[in-house]
Amino acid sequence: MVSLVRVAPQVVADGVGNLARIGSSIGVANAAAAAATTTMVPAGGDEVSVAVVGLFRGLGQDYQLFGAQLEQFHQRFVQILDAARTAYLETETAAAAAAVADGQFQVLAEPVQTLGQAWLASPAGELLDPLVNAPFESLTGRELIGNGAAGVAGVDGGAEQAGGWLFGDGGPGAAATATSAAGRGGDAGLIGAGGAGGAGWANSGVAMMAGGAGGDGGLVFGDGGPGSPGAASFDPTVAGGAGGPGGDARGIGDGGRGGDGGPGATGAPGGRGSDGGPGGKGGNAGDYGNGGTGGTGGIGGAGGPGSPGGTPGAQGFRAGDAGNGGVGGIGGDGGHIKGHGGAGGIGGTGGAGGIGGDGQAGSAGEFPGDRGGSGGAGARGGNGGDGGAGGAGGHALAEGFHDGAAGTGGMGGNGGDGGNGADGGDGHSGDPSWRSGGDGGNAGNGAYGGSGGQGGLSGDGATRAAHGVQGTMGDGGDGGDGGNGSTTSDQPDIDGGNGGYGGWGFNGGNGGNGGDGGTRPKGTLFFRSCGDGGFGGWGGNGVNRYGVLNPGWGGDGGNGGAGGTAYTSGGVYAGGPVQPGTEGTGPSGDHGGFGGSGGIGGHGGQAP
Repeated sequence: MVSLVRVAPQVVADGVGNLARIGSSIGVANAAAAAATTTMVPAGGDEVSVAVVGLFRGLGQDYQLFGAQLEQFHQRFVQILDAARTAYLETETAAAAAAVADGQFQVLAEPVQTLGQAWLASPAGELLDPLVNAPFESLTGRELIGNGAAGVAGVDGGAEQAGGWLFGDGGPGAAATATSAAGRGGDAGLIGAGGAGGAGWANSGVAMMAGGAGGDGGLVFGDGGPGSPGAASFDPTVAGGAGGPGGDARGIGDGGRGGDGGPGATGAPGGRGSDGGPGGKGGNAGDYGNGGTGGTGGIGGAGGPGSPGGTPGAQGFRAGDAGNGGVGGIGGDGGHIKGHGGAGGIGGTGGAGGIGGDGQAGSAGEFPGDRGGSGGAGARGGNGGDGGAGGAGGHALAEGFHDGAAGTGGMGGNGGDGGNGADGGDGHSGDPSWRSGGDGGNAGNGAYGGSGGQGGLSGDGATRAAHGVQGTMGDGGDGGDGGNGSTTSDQPDIDGGNGGYGGWGFNGGNGGNGGDGGTRPKGTLFFRSCGDGGFGGWGGNGVNRYGVLNPGWGGDGGNGGAGGTAYTSGGVYAGGPVQPGTEGTGPSGDHGGFGGSGGIGGHGGQAP
């Protein structure tokens, strides 16, 4: 469908006169051919000669009938066009006092386009058009009336066929394949819109991923065809496909819109995403009309996620950065006589950074009294991609008209979240060979999120779009629990292990619980005091300690271990004083956005 166009009545009047002369010439030719095709004399008196002459007479009469119908269609076509011109002229005269400053007036060209397309789809048109078009196709290879056929991949570069000489839209270009680029849209004839460009082929070479260009509009009026969007990339080393340029208008009409750039691909684990494709240029207007709008730049590909640490206690792997957004297409130029420049395309949004890998948990103590391993730290999140620059507005070629608005820059991509710290390993409990319990391992810290990408500049360089938001910091891991003191040893130093410290992060990790103090078995030969409970670990710090917007929480302190229980000795020092173990201490909650809870102190040992 042809959109609103701008027109001068005199130009339409000239077109009406030309069409009327064409119709008159066709009528004269039909009349001259009537006698020779409808009044043929048989070559002989036999039945065959009479039958042959009758056949040719019938064909001649059918042609004359068709010619009369075509003449009626042509006259109706000219009448509609002339009536539109008269209405436009009357409107221009009546509204002269309120005319816009640039002197242009909007003209609705839909009646002509609608009438022509209705004729092509009607039963009469489907029956008669092939007869009319046959001699023109034979002489020029192109129909007189009709829409162009779609392009075929690999044939003439995938370009589609042009519309009919008199009326018809250009056909759509062929879609790209793995071995051939997208085809260009077909051009219209005298009246009609240019065809759309063919689609790009995803995940292929750069040339095959680009969208096809739109075809040119008709010589009298018709818009340029739209460029096709570029294809998406699935290879992080290849940017998204470029949008195809819009077709130009040649008479009265607007330039076609440029195709949008294709989105970039997501990066491999820890790898960078690819950039978005650039938007296509808007088509230029003809003598009267506005330039086409440039295509929007493609979105940058997201950064690849980081991988977790590979071995116990290992740090996670950093995430990949995101690809940048594609630049917006340049707007098309306005008409040579009247018309504004087309708006520049919007820059593509930068991709989001990948999420950082989590740390690997620490291993538990392997042997009695061993300390638990520390948890691995999380890895930093990937940085967001920068937004693409907006396209420059098209130029106004006629005096008194303005250039197209510059396209706005694309927003910067958000940074990826940081990886979480891993938990510390638990300490191993004591036994007769190693009496005290092992301390719990400290937890890994959460990592910072990636930085947000910069917003893209507008097409005129005057403003910048919003930057992306920094990614959220990962949470800290929980500290490992301390091991319990030995319950089978009659030797000293049977204290419980201390809990590990919680890791700091957006939300701090909880401190590990202290191990319980060891207990003397009954019947011990020598008097000994019982084991003390281990200290609970400190909770980790939460981020944004002094902030007011969504602060993190500090981790809870670990619980202190319980003191060991003493029993009356049955040995040499029987009857001596019995000393229960001392309860462990639970620390207060550490600092954070909100402080964590303090740990609970362990129970003191009991004497029977």
